[in-house]
Amino acid sequence: RDLTYVVEKTLPVPPVFPFIQEQGRIRTREMYRTFNMGVGLAAYLPEAHAKRAVPILKKLGLAAIVGGRVEKGPRAVRIEPVGVAFSTGTLRIR
Repeated sequence: RDLTYVVEKTLPVPPVFPFIQEQGRIRTREMYRTFNMGVGLAAYLPEAHAKRAVPILKKLGLAAIVGGRVEKGPRAVRIEPVGVAFSTGTLRIR
């Protein structure tokens, strides 16, 4: 089943990533492709569950947000805040 993951909101990027990007003169697209800019883990939940999960995760000391949505469409990831998109061929999405 093909789905498009749409990132509408991101957590702050840890300072090491802008440093790497600047020192290595690496494009933003490549930084997200290679390093995921420190996102760590993403969980995809129904909207109601996601809204309930965020405060629980924060109580556990974890950074958490409802960052976007999943929609019908081609296999892809769109990171809207930075204008970066990946398709199956560019990210090897499974």
